Amino acid sequence: MYVFHNQPSMTGTYQPVMMRLLPLDNKWKSNLADYKWPTNKKQQIASLPMFTFLALVQNYLFVSFFIACAESLTSENASRLAAMQRA
Repeated sequence: MYVFHNQPSMTGTYQPVMMRLLPLDNKWKSNLADYKWPTNKKQQIASLPMFTFLALVQNYLFVSFFIACAESLTSENASRLAAMQRA
């Protein structure tokens, strides 16, 4: 699953961006597998692991879509402001 949106650039314009949502990146997975837990205590999950996983995926998708929408709106507003300043 990919999301295509516009991202603001430093010049006041925008550039198209492709963001890969699913499946998760293999490089990210390998970095996560090599991650050392910062304490000696074992991790705990408050509910069943499947419910926790589904909640994490749901929140990941929500935040990713929210970022794409916010960047796209920011790009649109910056582009309109630049057009008004040119006029």
